[in-house]
Parts: sequence; structure tokens; C-alpha cells
Amino acid sequence: MRRNAVILQKQNNENKVPHTADLELISRLARQAGEIGLRFFGRNPKTWTKAGDSPVSEADLAIDAFLKEKLLAARPDYGWISEETADERPAAEYKRYFIVDPIDGTRGFINHNPQWCVSIAVAEAGRPLAGALYCPALGEHYTAAAGGTARLNGAVIEPAPAAAGETMAEAATMPALRATSAPIVCRKVDWQKLPLSFTQGAERAAPIPSLAYRLALLARGRLSAVFVRPGCHDWDIAASDVILQNCGGALVDLAGRPVRYCEQSFRHGFLLGAKQAKLKELLDIVSGLDLG
Repeated sequence: MRRNAVILQKQNNENKVPHTADLELISRLARQAGEIGLRFFGRNPKTWTKAGDSPVSEADLAIDAFLKEKLLAARPDYGWISEETADERPAAEYKRYFIVDPIDGTRGFINHNPQWCVSIAVAEAGRPLAGALYCPALGEHYTAAAGGTARLNGAVIEPAPAAAGETMAEAATMPALRATSAPIVCRKVDWQKLPLSFTQGAERAAPIPSLAYRLALLARGRLSAVFVRPGCHDWDIAASDVILQNCGGALVDLAGRPVRYCEQSFRHGFLLGAKQAKLKELLDIVSGLDLG
């Protein structure tokens, strides 16, 4: 009787956090894949240029092969969508599927910039259920399952505090984007199209090669918004999307709709990432602008 009670209690605990088993799997393998990447990082790996003039390195291919073998061995009934092998197990044929970027930020990786990461998501019905992002050169490991918390190196990511020198009451009386000192990720060409009244009171962030990492920094409150130019792919954003969502943020299109994954095309138009309190203000600002 006692043994059965222990088993039942364990099952109840696991059910409190949705998709725990998938999250544990992708979290563990993201870390192992990152260690593979570190063997190549800073050592001038072989590189090639793919269609669309984007680079790929031997590290990308090694990680992709490792993850495909391990993930599909563990979940043979899941689909597989990856930057390097996008169409081999199409999501339309599977209820649940992996969305993988073996190295997000390959250009930075090749140029010895530590802001790159391994990105793995599990998705179903067009939305991510779990995401793991491992940035081995920075020692940062992000994990989240939809409906739960987001974590950095095992610790829950807490909401960002008010900007230095501001009380929460003062911040509450300010426009949403003025209530933080965190910078905004936006291309210079798009920044110049924004109203002067907005750009004078905001800071543009320095370039960050990995889009997935930008969104993770947004989730932590290190950035106040991320403008995503048209042309990003599912694998660039799926894992970070669920991390951001669990931190009170969202990644949306210009109509304010959440991103849908693996539906007709892996590519997306202009997207906007921000905490929920800032989204309406940002969408109002960019409405009608030619950003793309």
C-alpha cells in the first residue's frame, strides 16, 4: 500500500507541471549538444554558405545529427523540424514534433562571439509546449514548459524590477516603455522610421547575433522589446517563445496574433516581442509603418 501511495504521489507531482518529461528530455540533450558546440567554438570550424547566403558550420551539422538521433530515439512518434533538415519528418504527419536549431547565431559562432545557443522546442497544434535554450559559452541554460515557470540555470526567472531610481508606483504612472531602462532590439533602418517622440526616450540595443537569445534576454527583462524583421524561421524562435510567454511576454505579428508554427511555411513576417504590458503601446507605434 505504501509503495502504491508513493507511486501515485510521484505521478500527481509530475502532472502539476505540463509536459515535464519532454522538457527534461530536451533540457538534458540541449546541454549535451552545447558541449559538442564548445569543441568547435573558437577553433575556426569548416563553414559553407547555404541558400539565402546564410552560413552553416561543421558544428551545426554535428549537433543536428546528434540531436536527431537522440531525440527521435526517445520519441519515435514525434516529427522533426530543423534548420538543417527541415522537411525530413514534416510536422503535418505528426501530432507532436521537435523544432530544432542546432546553433542559433551561427554567424556569431563563426566569429567567436559567445552569444549563440542550442534551441529545442516541442510543439503541437501550431504552438510550443516546451522549450530549452542552452548558451554554453555564456553558461546560461533556459527552460520552460507552457503553463509553468521559466527557469535560468534552474532558478525561476523573476519579473524585472522597476528601473533604477523609480518606485513601482512611479513606474506605474509612466508610459509602458518609459518604465524601464532596458534597451530595444531594432534594426537601424527600422529605428529611423519610428516616431521621434518614441526614439528620443528609448535606447537601441547593440547587435546580438542569436534571435533566440535576444528573446531570452527579453524574458529576463534585460531588453524591453525585440523587433524581428521578416524572414525568421520556426527554429529561430519556438523555444524562446514559450520561455517569454512564461515570463509574462508574447511574440506576435502586427495584428497582435501569437506565432503559429509549422503551418504552410516555416518563415514569418515582421514580429514583435515584448512583455504584455508593453505590447499595445508598441503595436500602436508601429501600426502603418513599413517595417521590413
